[in-house]
Amino acid sequence: MKDTRLRYALSAWKELSFTGAAEQLNISQSAISQQVSVLESELGFQLFDRVGNGIRPTYKGSLFLGHADEALTGSCSMFLPDISEQLDTPVYDSEKMKPGAWFQGPGIIEVRDTTIYVPREATVERDGYLNFILKL
Repeated sequence: MKDTRLRYALSAWKELSFTGAAEQLNISQSAISQQVSVLESELGFQLFDRVGNGIRPTYKGSLFLGHADEALTGSCSMFLPDISEQLDTPVYDSEKMKPGAWFQGPGIIEVRDTTIYVPREATVERDGYLNFILKL
């Protein structure tokens, strides 16, 4: 993994735009997009969802880039579980969960525009409406 690819991805993550990252780094937008795609291939997962004219980090992308940013800046997060556990965790789409459905953590649930990490000790259940109940 080349550090330039990581720097490009981090810049795109912070700007939420390949164009914004390109302007900040003074290189072409296509170079940013291409290098991020190569990095995604190396990692084996997508860092960003391409939406309209912008980008949105995937859950795994947010985890990876957050840890990469912390590693490069020397900061540390003591409250996040080990990243390898999070990256291997199943992702549940709330829109596809039927009323009464539930799952035992660890897991990740995407509810509208929010992604929630559910620890091993918890369960999530969907009620008869659009509510999700977290039980410890």
